[in-house]
Amino acid sequence: MKEGTLLSIFVVSLLLLPMIATSFAPSSAEEIPIGGTLRVGYYHMVQSLTVGVDMCWTNMGCLLNLLIYDQTAAMGPYPKFEYVPRLCYKWEHSPDGRVWTMYLTHNATWHDGMPVTADDLVFTAKYLPRLGWWNETDTNFVKVEKVDNYTVRLTLRRACAKPPMYWVPTLPKHIWWPYRYNLTYYPNTDAIGSGPFMLEDFKPGEYIVLKRYENYHGTGRKTYLDRVIIIAYGTEEAEIMALKRGDIDMADDLTPAAALALNGTKDIEVIVAPGDGVYWLSFNFMTPGTLGDVIRDINFRRAVAYAINKTKIIETVYLGYATPIDSLVYAELPEYNPNLPKYECDPEKAMEILNEAGYIDRDGDGIREAPDGTPLRFKIGIPQQWTLTLKTAQIIKDDLAEIGVKIDIEAIDESTWWSYAFCPAKSPYQMLVYEEIPSPDFTWVYQMFCSMEAGGAGNNMGGYSNKEYDRIFWEQEDTLDPEKKKQLLWRLQEIFAEDLPAIPLVRPNIFGAYRTDKFEGWYYGLNGIWGYYDDWVFYSVHLKPGVVEEQPRPTKPTNYYWWIIGGAVAAVAATIVFLLVRGRFIKT
Repeated sequence: MKEGTLLSIFVVSLLLLPMIATSFAPSSAEEIPIGGTLRVGYYHMVQSLTVGVDMCWTNMGCLLNLLIYDQTAAMGPYPKFEYVPRLCYKWEHSPDGRVWTMYLTHNATWHDGMPVTADDLVFTAKYLPRLGWWNETDTNFVKVEKVDNYTVRLTLRRACAKPPMYWVPTLPKHIWWPYRYNLTYYPNTDAIGSGPFMLEDFKPGEYIVLKRYENYHGTGRKTYLDRVIIIAYGTEEAEIMALKRGDIDMADDLTPAAALALNGTKDIEVIVAPGDGVYWLSFNFMTPGTLGDVIRDINFRRAVAYAINKTKIIETVYLGYATPIDSLVYAELPEYNPNLPKYECDPEKAMEILNEAGYIDRDGDGIREAPDGTPLRFKIGIPQQWTLTLKTAQIIKDDLAEIGVKIDIEAIDESTWWSYAFCPAKSPYQMLVYEEIPSPDFTWVYQMFCSMEAGGAGNNMGGYSNKEYDRIFWEQEDTLDPEKKKQLLWRLQEIFAEDLPAIPLVRPNIFGAYRTDKFEGWYYGLNGIWGYYDDWVFYSVHLKPGVVEEQPRPTKPTNYYWWIIGGAVAAVAATIVFLLVRGRFIKT
């Protein structure tokens, strides 16, 4: 494929994104066929439906929470991202934003038929946040009160500008009550929620089948689909082949090469979205000794920022499909500060900064030394499964070598890496390349850089501490006025850019593909076709008029087909034996 063709696809995709995202809803619900099974390919399927890491922190787990369970509210679709009703049809808050009154819809029921009442929301608010999976301002309650059967009053420790518990799955008290002191003990094999889809079948690690909940109250949205089947494929190649064969209807989060190779394939549309993941290089401020002193020297961090060639990362790692970033806020959002320093690649400036700071290569071995003679040699730890991150780290290593800073990359298993990422005092690494998906509700990412004593405890990236940063962060958290909040967030980004607790690197585009032969009404946003905070495609997509489909079951591109063939052969053999015994088998 020619480079010009790829660029045209990319530009057209980005130009069409707002139109697709804002016009997916049909003009008349009466014109839309109800039914159909949407089959989704992905690389990961949760191993359990318990309220553990898999269901609470992975993309797939978060999606299942959105589909099976109700939240008080939902984040609206791109580009506005306004909060819309879901389990609660309205809400009110006190002038200081600390006391919220939530009004539950009166016709919501659990998938087992029991009514959803204020008791369920009270139960969830009291016990679920204790697990620590949802430790944001909107779940930090001082008091939880039942006003009546469909009204709950929530008093927060701090002001909140969004509906409390908008991100928390509401649980049925009548099922979970015996496990209230440790909800992780409940196996949750039936996954009884009150959301638009209910569990029909689940094979851990392989697939999940959801069917439309016919009695869903529909506050905010409903689905046109009969079923959603999500199938995990071990490799991207297997997922792509399934899409081509028609075994699945959509595949998201594909590599650029794999997605663009589908361009021109009959009945398949390729999409390119801006992407919602951001990469940064973080520093371990709790590194002991001279290397720790160097890390804590702003001159060193600025020199590193000028040394990194973000364009090379984009072209080499992402084939040109990424953008350089100077903030952890998406540029599409009004809270993004466009006036931040860019730190464009300038090795000469980086070396000048290091020289003036006294970091000189005194022995001529190509590595600078601190004034006490300690070589500027640092370690970056990378999970060995994160291939793109490893490539990014290699470019950073080469860039820093040009200015006399030595980097050693250590590829380690992911669980070990996570044990160090938020425990900087125990980490043997001085730097980390990290990816996060902030979402339009991004302030929690900046909380990762609050000092331990100011709310970053247990979630602090690198042990960074800045009192002004802490003050601005919590002031904006307590601010309800949108314009004042925006100004505070602009200042927070300025402090971040000036002090560089981490160096923002790149924001990769997201690639996906879907089939056009059976379904229409496709939607995608910043995160591609779906993401952990955006499930709107499951309410917009619907069968094309006149399309009638067979009810498919989950299929996997491995030994599953041989089981089908074997079963069919066994069935035929059994029939032949039966007829022989009965004397009704006639030779020809």
